[in-house]
Amino acid sequence: HLVKKTKNDSSKSFGLLVDSLSAADYELLLYRGWRRSGLHLYKPDNWSSCCPALSIRLEANHYQISKSQKRVLKKFNKYLELPNTTAAATTTH
Repeated sequence: HLVKKTKNDSSKSFGLLVDSLSAADYELLLYRGWRRSGLHLYKPDNWSSCCPALSIRLEANHYQISKSQKRVLKKFNKYLELPNTTAAATTTH
């Protein structure tokens, strides 16, 4: 059963609910722009949406991080290393 779903008249998609799906069928759907969330399969309707969702496939084995991505990662890791003052305050009381 294929349903065209609209959310606030801005983002539109087609959707299905599936109980099971073979890896081969799932791969075919991915190549055709479908996405999955749990049992829900959906395909954004880019022609009538205000903000089209674009699919990107990345060859993870060949990916190389850029200098700007390295800087962002370094800042993020530094942020994660900061002491959590809220957690420290709650554990000392």
